[in-house]
Amino acid sequence: MSGIADLCARFMTAECSKALKAALAASDEAHVYGLAGSAPAMMLAAMPARRHPVMVVGDSLDDAGYLYHDLSRILG
Repeated sequence: MSGIADLCARFMTAECSKALKAALAASDEAHVYGLAGSAPAMMLAAMPARRHPVMVVGDSLDDAGYLYHDLSRILG
């Protein structure tokens, strides 16, 4: 593992993962603001499997491209 995938593994601790699962269990909808850099991709990659698709909307084509690239690097 190297690069962003390694960072994701280091920062998404068991406590963070538990908090994310609890937040998603409370509602079918979640809004996340204020994440910078690769943090949105890390959070999305750590989400537990859902029964329905997840939609992510970027502010621009560039933001969407960076998010896609980061998710590709994390998830393979």
